[in-house]
Amino acid sequence: MSLNDTAENDWSNYEAKVQDKADETAKYETQQNDLFPRRKILHKFFILYSLFAGLTAVLLGIGNFLVVFYEDVGTSSNEILYYVISVYLLLMCITAVLVELEYTMFVADSKLLIHWVTRGIIYVFIGVLSLSENQIYGTKNPFGETFVRALSYTMMGCGAVYTLMGAACLQLVLNRYRFDFKARQHAAGEKQEDAVRDGTVLQPPTDLEIS
Repeated sequence: MSLNDTAENDWSNYEAKVQDKADETAKYETQQNDLFPRRKILHKFFILYSLFAGLTAVLLGIGNFLVVFYEDVGTSSNEILYYVISVYLLLMCITAVLVELEYTMFVADSKLLIHWVTRGIIYVFIGVLSLSENQIYGTKNPFGETFVRALSYTMMGCGAVYTLMGAACLQLVLNRYRFDFKARQHAAGEKQEDAVRDGTVLQPPTDLEIS
């Protein structure tokens, strides 16, 4: 056999190995997707956005908590009003966190909080109220004032985006993604039991050896 024939045979064997490797990898990934379903990209985005909005509410609540418990409030009507607004904002931020956590008692029974359009409007109101309070009364700590102002704008932005997404019916998209993911998880549980019982669980493909 000539050197060219040997090289052609080696190349043909290599191509066959590569094809077998690709088929094996495709089967493994297909089984993994069936046994361990993943959320779709847009579904992950909605989850991350909810976490971001919740974190914003937490930080804004901390800012108002510091105002309530560490600022010296006088006895004049304006100073008492400042204290009352700070307490109100703190409670609203706690409610927003519970909303993002989807705590049933605060969300499922509230038509205002469960729908993104009205939820966004409430978030914008929280941000505007916090910003107005910060601009009118201010704080003794310049960093705290800047901190609350930045978070107030962020909260307003979160609310505006929620309202826009709700108006675009993206909440219906999220609900469909959730239903689809739960259905795939349920089906995956049964497939996992069958695969383990039948011994058909595929092992991760090994690296291709070049010889």
